[in-house]
Amino acid sequence: MALMNRLHRLLRRLALMVANLSHPNPSILGPGALALGLWLLVPMVQPDAPQAWTFTIAFCASLAALIGRRCYGHYIAGHTAFQSWTTLLTIAAALLALTTVLLWKQDILWCQRLVSVQMCFLAIIHLLWLRRPDDADTAWVWGPLARPEQHRLLSAGTAVLALMALLLNETMIRFASPMDWIVAWAICPVVLHYANVLMIQIAILSDEPASR
Repeated sequence: MALMNRLHRLLRRLALMVANLSHPNPSILGPGALALGLWLLVPMVQPDAPQAWTFTIAFCASLAALIGRRCYGHYIAGHTAFQSWTTLLTIAAALLALTTVLLWKQDILWCQRLVSVQMCFLAIIHLLWLRRPDDADTAWVWGPLARPEQHRLLSAGTAVLALMALLLNETMIRFASPMDWIVAWAICPVVLHYANVLMIQIAILSDEPASR
């Protein structure tokens, strides 16, 4: 009976989340829309531009927008690490150096492999956090929505999601065209966002006392 009550609450929350997918936060769609827009706009402005140049511009611009959105979210949330100008300037400098290298190389594979490196790094970090789930490093990541005892489950789920995204990216690098990859890259932040929302809901539900 207790299991059925938990399952019912989970399905109800899933239904509410799916219903809200038709009205996503515009900021979540921004980086992907920017990538698709530049993929279409650059060839119109520069008809003779190589495909690698168009791809690199679209990828770098959307990557900068994605990182900027995340930093702004942490800043608004009041996370201490993102209240310092030193931290923000360091992130900006690293992003500028990275995009400069990518624009200089103009190599589609470099952009695609960067996503694999990101996913691999994310998986490793969260697997390391499984050894110490209650410290400040995980507290600011998950915020007030999850209690410290739920951080282990959330870190494990994030590591699994990162590894799945890594495998999907490598598969698309091998078999998909650059256009298909850009489309997947555009919708990836939305998918990962709602996957994180679902994980938090499952973690909260798993820790709730079953109603009788």
